[in-house]
Amino acid sequence: MSLFDDLKKTLARRAAEQTAATAARRAEAAVQSFADDFLGAAEGALERAEAEQGRREARLEAAEDQGWSLHQERLDRKARAREELARLKAARTTDD
Repeated sequence: MSLFDDLKKTLARRAAEQTAATAARRAEAAVQSFADDFLGAAEGALERAEAEQGRREARLEAAEDQGWSLHQERLDRKARAREELARLKAARTTDD
């Protein structure tokens, strides 16, 4: 009976080792899958944040350009108004 008991113990030990190895591989695969999912989500969030930052910067640049063009437009109107005032003053002095 001792031989039979030894064989039974050996088979049980091998089965336990195989089960443990299988469980370890499955756990490793599950952790790897979780890490890949997390990394994918993080990369997606980063891409969305970068895209939003790009849109925000584009809006700021457009606002700055518009602000500059509005400023330039005001300066141009002032210059035309000065020229018109000078022309009117010159016309008034020649009329006198």
